[in-house]
Amino acid sequence: MTRIKQTPTQPSAPEPDVRLPLERPLYDTLTSLYQRIVALVGLTLLSPLLSLIALAVKLTSPGPILYRGERVAKGKGRFTIYKFRTMKVGAEQLIGKRLVQPGEQTHYTAIGPLLRKYRLDELPQLINVIKGEMALVGPRPLRPIFLDELCETIPRYERRFDVRPGITGLAQVRGGYYTSPRHKLAYDLLYLKRRSLALDLRLILLTFLRVMTRVISVSLATGWLLLASFALPEEQLSALTVQPKELSVNLLYLALPLVVALKAVSATLARRRLSVLKSPVDLTALSLIGVMALSATLSVTPVLALRGALWYLCNALIPFYLCLNSAQLRCEPLQTVRRFGVLGALVATLALIESLSQLMGGVWVRPGGGLDDPLWLSLGLSLLLPLAWRGARGAQEEAPQPAPKTGERALISETTTRRLMSVCVALITLALLLAGSRVAWLTGCSLALLTLPIKRGALITALVLCTALVMRATGDARFQPQTLTRAVSGHLSRQHRLLADIPPARLIFGVGPRVSPHYLATREKQRISAQVNPQVNPQDTREGPAPHEAPHLSGLLLTSLVELGVVGSLLLLGVIGRALGLIFREARRRSDLTLKAIATSISSALLIGLVCHPFTLFPLSLLFWSLLGFGLGVALEGRPGPKRLYQLIRASAPL
Repeated sequence: MTRIKQTPTQPSAPEPDVRLPLERPLYDTLTSLYQRIVALVGLTLLSPLLSLIALAVKLTSPGPILYRGERVAKGKGRFTIYKFRTMKVGAEQLIGKRLVQPGEQTHYTAIGPLLRKYRLDELPQLINVIKGEMALVGPRPLRPIFLDELCETIPRYERRFDVRPGITGLAQVRGGYYTSPRHKLAYDLLYLKRRSLALDLRLILLTFLRVMTRVISVSLATGWLLLASFALPEEQLSALTVQPKELSVNLLYLALPLVVALKAVSATLARRRLSVLKSPVDLTALSLIGVMALSATLSVTPVLALRGALWYLCNALIPFYLCLNSAQLRCEPLQTVRRFGVLGALVATLALIESLSQLMGGVWVRPGGGLDDPLWLSLGLSLLLPLAWRGARGAQEEAPQPAPKTGERALISETTTRRLMSVCVALITLALLLAGSRVAWLTGCSLALLTLPIKRGALITALVLCTALVMRATGDARFQPQTLTRAVSGHLSRQHRLLADIPPARLIFGVGPRVSPHYLATREKQRISAQVNPQVNPQDTREGPAPHEAPHLSGLLLTSLVELGVVGSLLLLGVIGRALGLIFREARRRSDLTLKAIATSISSALLIGLVCHPFTLFPLSLLFWSLLGFGLGVALEGRPGPKRLYQLIRASAPL
């Protein structure tokens, strides 16, 4: 087997010895038949997407929708290739006998770079496949202007024209657009020697996976999940739940693990390296997974506890490490912060619309949004408000920002962007004030006084106090001093009573991840049964049906202690504390306003988490851990010295 190393400094490309006969009638017949069928089915299924792309090309640039260019066919003949036009009319004549360089953005149309990035411009070549001029897999078609020069300077270059050109090939999977012609020939000759139906299908699958890993990025998947989980009503989210026997799983929660699996499978099949960034919390996070597994094993309800452990893995640690290792999130921190701010504005708008619709019916209801609880909504908006505030301030960091690429044009000016973010800040602030969460207000005032200049902090505190006085004057009894005192004392007494029902031995390893509501409901039923029938053993911890209104612990610290035990809760807080500490240190060292905003967001969630558990609901857990991973990634990106990586998958021999 000839080995090809894909390195940019490779002095020369190997030349596989193509001794096998190229005439393979059975293979050629089957390939031509199934690829034409696949191309026809593909054009039919992709017709809505093709129509949208055609409309976008027509609206964004004058000229034809399709590019028709002459290419070298099998046997050095000629044929017309079809592609969506990504360059301005006449750009090919201006470019001449060379490839377009990465910085030459002036030749492209408005959406040309986007179409090329995701290879959407290649879709019309399915027409060439149906006509028999191209194949799905094979050497890429060559412009005739390069033919004579390459055949004269590269030995055996004409061998690549013994088969039909293809939409994708080994050179595209293992190399890239700017791979040298000599190296592309090496991959093409290797394909000619080993071509088979299995290899063709594998290359088609690899191309699909590479495109999907570009389209389904971490930022896109996370943003879609956050918007869907915040905006969709509870009944629609419940429709995605699959419940085999007593174990229920929501398919929405598996979206990010599927992104991880997609990237891992793509890297494995393509024999590419897959690396993750080392962080100071890796050992603590690994230990936390082990403790959760042990706690689930020792739980009185191991199936439910195992489900809870998978919850933490899928909706906490996986989003954390995905955002930590997402190059797009780390390289554009301010743009990512603004996207989070826009998400907050959308959530706030939906909550305000819901409250206004209730008000038109004659009843005022505090905004709760899709979370159905003003406290949960306040926690989510408190996470997003500092990010929107940072986005409204614009690029005012002392640290230098990377310069834009040559010829790159901003679609929206910086001034317009800052104005839009100011609107987002206003919407989030309005929804947060109308939600009327006393804990969120107190947290906001504390953070404003600690992190903002004195005048701004005092202004925000005065605004909150005035809002509280107005709500008190309109009849909201929650802001009466006696009501506040009774609420705090009642909350503490309830939590103390629930905690007293748990045997001390259970606090060593915990009752199991996310099992506390079921466990406490069972204990409550046993306690009531023991009062009615003294013969029932109150210490019996066997599983029983939970009542409709299950008692529950509140607060991150108390809930983690009960569910994960002493060791597990310390490890969970260790992951959060070490990551947050590094973000704070790097924010001070670099005077980075983006890191400061992220640290403020996470701190607000932890302060509100003293009375409610931020990881109880899927959108809040996803938002918190995504922000924590994003902030840690930005902090590690700016640290001096080389990056330390874990090599999960190492590159090996090609196909």
